[in-house]
Amino acid sequence: MTTVKIKGGKPSKKLAEALEPHADDMFSRPTGTWLAVVEVSHVKRTETVKTDDEYDYVSREVEVRLSRLEIAGGVEDQEAAQALLHKLTGQRKSAGTLFDPAAVDAGDGPPW
Repeated sequence: MTTVKIKGGKPSKKLAEALEPHADDMFSRPTGTWLAVVEVSHVKRTETVKTDDEYDYVSREVEVRLSRLEIAGGVEDQEAAQALLHKLTGQRKSAGTLFDPAAVDAGDGPPW
C-alpha cells in the first residue's frame, strides 16, 4: 500500500483517507501536480510586541492546520477546480485595485 507524506507534518487521519485513493497515481509519476480543494482551520494566534530601531510594533502570527482536503479526480472536476483556482487568484491579486469586484460593486471603480 502506498502512503502519502506531507512535507512539514503528518496528515490527520481524515486527510490521509482523502489522499489514499490518489497515492498510487502520485507514486507512479516522478513529477506532477494535483488540484485539490482544501479547508484550513484555526489552531492558535499570538501577538508579540517587538522593538526595531527604537520603534515598537506588534508582530502577529496565526497557526492553521489542514482540516479537510479533496483531490479533483475526473477531468470535469479538474477543470472546475482549475477555474475556481484561477478565479480566486484573480480576486486576491486585484484586491484594492480598480479591478477589485468589491470596489466596482460599491461604485468606487469603473463599471467593467
